[in-house]
Parts: sequence; C-alpha cells; structure tokens
Amino acid sequence: MKKFIAILMALVALMLPGLTLAEEIVEAAGEAMAEAPLSIGESLMYMLKGMVGIFLVTAMIILVLVILEKATKGKKEE
Repeated sequence: MKKFIAILMALVALMLPGLTLAEEIVEAAGEAMAEAPLSIGESLMYMLKGMVGIFLVTAMIILVLVILEKATKGKKEE
C-alpha cells in the first residue's frame, strides 16, 4: 500500500509542476520504492489479479450488452 501511495504522490507531483513540494514528493516516492522491491512472484501475482479483473469487467460488459439487446429487441416495422 505504501508503494501505491508513493506512486500516486509522484504522479500528482508530476502533473502539478508548480508545486513547491513537488521535488520532495518525488524524492520520497523514490525512497519508498527503493526500500522494498517486489520479487518476481509478487509482481506476477499483481499482474494476474489485474488481468483477472480486466477479464471480469469485460465479461460483465458483454453480458449487459447481450441482456440489453434481448430486452430491447422489438417487432420489425413494416
């Protein structure tokens, strides 16, 4: 969770270059990332969770579209 917050802080700092604390935020984010690097197994688990999430959201969208198509299928106009 610390890494996520550090990355988020760094992105905010990069999007708002006028901030006086931008350099300090980026430096703090870099220190947080360097403190505990992920192993390959942990990285693969994050990737797997993300891919499963993408698959589930895509499947739900397709399911909703099929249901809407069947629900709104009306009689053909002559």
